[in-house]
Order: sequence, then C-alpha cells, then structure tokens
Amino acid sequence: MNSLQKQKEFYNELWKQNSKILGKNDGWVSDPIPLYTIGIWLHKDLHDEMGKLIRMWQEIVPAGNHLWLPVDQLHISLDIPGRLDTHFQEDDILKMVDLLQVVCRENHSFEITLGNISCFPAVPFREVYDEAGSIFKLHNAIADKIPWSLHSQFRYKNYHPHMSIFYPGEDVTDLIKHKEFSRELKPVQMTVKSIYLTKWYDGEGVLERSDVATIELGSGKLLGKISEINANKRKCS
Repeated sequence: MNSLQKQKEFYNELWKQNSKILGKNDGWVSDPIPLYTIGIWLHKDLHDEMGKLIRMWQEIVPAGNHLWLPVDQLHISLDIPGRLDTHFQEDDILKMVDLLQVVCRENHSFEITLGNISCFPAVPFREVYDEAGSIFKLHNAIADKIPWSLHSQFRYKNYHPHMSIFYPGEDVTDLIKHKEFSRELKPVQMTVKSIYLTKWYDGEGVLERSDVATIELGSGKLLGKISEINANKRKCS
C-alpha cells in the first residue's frame, strides 16, 4: 500500500499524462454481454454534490457518443470479475457471493476520502484516498478469493481506487480547457459499510444495472437481492 502522499502523486502524474488526450483515442464502445463488477456505491449524502458537477460538465461537453453515469450509479470498483460466459459461467455467480461473504466477515467498515479530478486516457474520475489502507486490504482479499478477472493486470499493487464520472465516446479535452472547469474539489469523507456484486448492461447505449447482492462489511450479512438468485436455483433443482 502506498502512503497518502504517494497516492496523490500517482493521480497527479496520471493527470499530467492524460488530460490532454482525454477521449481522443479509445472511446467508450457498448457491449451486449453483461459485465459483473464488485464495488462500493457513492453514499446518498453525496449525490447532490456530484449531481451538480455532472450537470455542469454536461453543459460544457459537446453532444456525442458519451456514456454518463447517473449519481445513483456512481461507484468505486474493487474488482471486475468480467463478462458472463466469457470469464465465468452462471453457476459461478453464487460461488462469488459466497466468497465475498467470507471476505466481508474478515474486513470491517472504514473511511475513504473523495478528492480531486484526474483521468485515464479514456475516462475522467474522482480520486479516492485511504490513508489507513483499508480499501487496498479489501481489494487484495477479494482478488485472493475471486479467480476471475476482466483486467488481472490492474489487481494488487496496480489497483488504484477511483470513481469514474462518465465514459467519453470521443475527444472531450474542451472540458479541461473550459473556464468553468476545475480539477480541484473540496475533499469529502465517506464511510464504507458494504460492498456490492452487480451486473451491468450497456448493449443499447444506455447503462443499466441489476444488483446481485449487497454484503455488509464486518458480518458478511446479505442485505439484498440474493434471494432472487436462490429462488431461481430452487426452480432448477
């Protein structure tokens, strides 16, 4: 785990490298195959703040093939197992839930800080800091348990928590140049009490999600949705 200073330096370097090419190369492309991800939802108390930022950006960014995330879908990914039938099979979904319950029983709630704006070449995001390192410990525990991964090269020491804001489909560097744009944001604290396993679908150009399970940290308790999977399992037995 990197120190808080090292975390910030990493994001600053990403910004220097990528802000001038944001969306110019590999833009967002829809995929009809469902994608399963493990992560943390943005707390509802922070929806208004991020909603104002997103609306301001939408007024600046030229219309195009962009995929904007509604505030109730803003999230911090912990790991991405991948796409159904490509990386794993239907029967593996319940296995994932069981494994995540084990991880959650061994990891307790913690605090993170949402910071400034940075970006990868294809996506702007809000930086996520954790001075205590709990989010890195949680990620490592998930990566140890879950054998499937869409991008295994971004696990462990190459995991850098962030909250994507939208997925550009073309050049959006005019956003960075606009007088109303600011990379600097007031840091806000957020308590992480649970994680999710969710199925995303973007085949029609609009992002839709179907929650598989929400699991409480510290107890491993299922907080919702897994009952639907169990019901389907009983029908097939």
